Order: sequence, then structure tokens, then C-alpha cells
Amino acid sequence: MDNEDKSAAALNLLTNRVLFDFISLQVDAGRMTVAEAKALVHFSADEVIKGAPDLHDEVKRLAILIANRFDETDYGQA
Repeated sequence: MDNEDKSAAALNLLTNRVLFDFISLQVDAGRMTVAEAKALVHFSADEVIKGAPDLHDEVKRLAILIANRFDETDYGQA
């Protein structure tokens, strides 16, 4: 992997992490429910697939993985 690819991968990973943390903070603060967070993940996945249909399977699997992470944290919204 060359430096440009590493930079792009790092940006992608950092962006994803920041967004996941931001959504988690919103859920933790009660500004968003777990159900809303999961719906946002699936909506975003569907939007990505519209622009990159060849990534359908990978995006859907990743969306499920990310959405399930919200179930692993106790936000007091059970």
C-alpha cells in the first residue's frame, strides 16, 4: 500500500470512527434512540449502495455489524 492509499484508508477509518463515536454520544445523551441510530446506519448504507451498487453485499454486512454494536452498549434505553 503506497502512502496515498494509506492516507485515504486512514482518513476513511478516522471519519468512520468519529461518526460512530458522535452517534454513540447522541444516544448516550438521550438525543437519539438506539432504534434511530440503527435506522440511520441502515439508511446511510442504502445511500452508499445507490452510488456504488457493486459494493452492495459488503456495505450491507458492514451496516449490520455497525448497527449491532449499538446493542453491545448499555445506553439505559432497554
